[in-house]
Amino acid sequence: MVPSQQTLKLILFSGLPGTGKTSLSQALAAHFHYPLFTKDRLQSRLRAQGLAERSSVDGYLLILDLAEQQLALGVSAILDGVFPFEGFRFRAQQVASQHQATFFPIYCHCSDTVLWKLRLEKREQNVPDWTPVGWDEVQRIQPEFLSWEEKTTLFLDAVEDFHLNLSKVIAWTES
Repeated sequence: MVPSQQTLKLILFSGLPGTGKTSLSQALAAHFHYPLFTKDRLQSRLRAQGLAERSSVDGYLLILDLAEQQLALGVSAILDGVFPFEGFRFRAQQVASQHQATFFPIYCHCSDTVLWKLRLEKREQNVPDWTPVGWDEVQRIQPEFLSWEEKTTLFLDAVEDFHLNLSKVIAWTES
């Protein structure tokens, strides 16, 4: 049973690679002490075991399932993935609603193409057995990425200071 004074939350970070969603989701998880489920990390483990291809949707299915389990236990959760399509976004909203959790979608983007390319080039590999994608892959998937609705989603631009963006996320998810 979730205490009545606690608001259960499902926080979803979405955006193309190199826009800061993983760094922000990790910092937010540390701030709130919420479990963080990262699509690339789970997909990497599945691929290493020969259970899924890099481009399969299995990582999304797993993080949504894990989030649902945490919410059922009365524990808020954070999801990190590109989430390019409406289906998985809608499923995340359903999971939150099913457990009376507030859904907080956060869209990370980078309005400066030069900076975005630089961010991709300098990105550290923080997922075992996973090579971060480069600019060519971002350009390939960008046309398929569906935009988020600004009324219900927090938009963060990677050109802004990381700590400023983190403070925006904290304030929004605490409101």
